[in-house]
Amino acid sequence: MRKTTLLALAFALITAPATAQTLRFDTNVGSFNIVLNPTDNPNLQGHVDNFLGYVGLGRYHYSAINRAPEDFVIQMGGFSAFPGSSDTTSRPFQSIESGPQVVVDSDNNGTVDFDTSELSNTIGTISLALSNSTNSGTSSFFINLSDNSDSLDRFFVNEENFIEFLPFAEIQSIDSLDAITDLEQIDLSTALGSPGNLAFIDVPVVDETRFVVVQDVTIVEADEDFSFVGPIQRALGIENLASSSAAASALSSSSSSSAAVSGIPEPTAFCLALLAGAGLAGVRRRRAYH
Repeated sequence: MRKTTLLALAFALITAPATAQTLRFDTNVGSFNIVLNPTDNPNLQGHVDNFLGYVGLGRYHYSAINRAPEDFVIQMGGFSAFPGSSDTTSRPFQSIESGPQVVVDSDNNGTVDFDTSELSNTIGTISLALSNSTNSGTSSFFINLSDNSDSLDRFFVNEENFIEFLPFAEIQSIDSLDAITDLEQIDLSTALGSPGNLAFIDVPVVDETRFVVVQDVTIVEADEDFSFVGPIQRALGIENLASSSAAASALSSSSSSSAAVSGIPEPTAFCLALLAGAGLAGVRRRRAYH
């Protein structure tokens, strides 16, 4: 095993499966480690590749934590802030460019293609944020701060239909999140033109003016033959990484560890499905996480 700076490996010409195990996310308030697919469930490889694709392209670089409702989740990976100018009122964050959705229900019949009985949103687990379909996951993800299995393993969008949030990773130490959960939170939904949108009503801020942002991502533990090539191909939606003009553009962006963001749409309500346990809108508050 080795510790390697993330983007130094991004375009190694190796086509082995992506099997990185542990990544460290450094933020402006502290660091935390994420362990990918800790049970080595082969059905979660699509989730792992998806996650590593965004990491390898640098799209999580300077992404903001946009949601931290008390004792529910920390959500991130959907929006980027502005390096050197992350004021919450004058320069609100923008949507991260997303790649293909992670498909786990291939015939779209409402049932995941594999057994999910061992996958549960317990404290410390990490799942992709979804909108109205189990197949809608892309870049945004959340860390469960409590046991949310009753509400999120099967989240009913109406009386008959539900979506499944599938944990594909876990936080190495839940205590490492205290620096985030202890922060004041503010409601930015109105300022972002979407009053009451749950994605923006519990935004953690530093000194009332700065977002919590990811400053760097580092591989802490990985197989010797690990490569970002496969995940990056998937994230770009291309078959041949070497010959693609999109890949060439991504290489230029990724080599500087900056987010490859272009054609950014307006913020959407992709995480409205995370209804359970939402915090209070329009209220600034401080809290202690235990």
